[in-house]
Amino acid sequence: IVDEKKRTIMNIANVLTISFFRHASPYLPLVGCAVVNYSLQNGVCEESSSAFMIFGYFKNSLEGKYDEGCYWGNVVLKILQQAKVQTKITLQTDVTVTMYLNFL
Repeated sequence: IVDEKKRTIMNIANVLTISFFRHASPYLPLVGCAVVNYSLQNGVCEESSSAFMIFGYFKNSLEGKYDEGCYWGNVVLKILQQAKVQTKITLQTDVTVTMYLNFL
């Protein structure tokens, strides 16, 4: 994402997604899907990775679509590899996704 306004929105959405995940909010699926939609419409960046991870998690756990859960987990890993930015959030997401995929 080149536009600073969109990048700021993604930063805020990333913080919300992670916060909702940590607090087991019932609104997590709603926020996760909204951030995924926003990312697909406006561009995918490293801040999108947490929402894609949540999306894959719910595909797996709620719908039982394990292949799709793995697919979205691999999308997250690809986003993080292409970003080449190693922030604390990125590292947490990378470790979580890797452990999740290894569990399957």
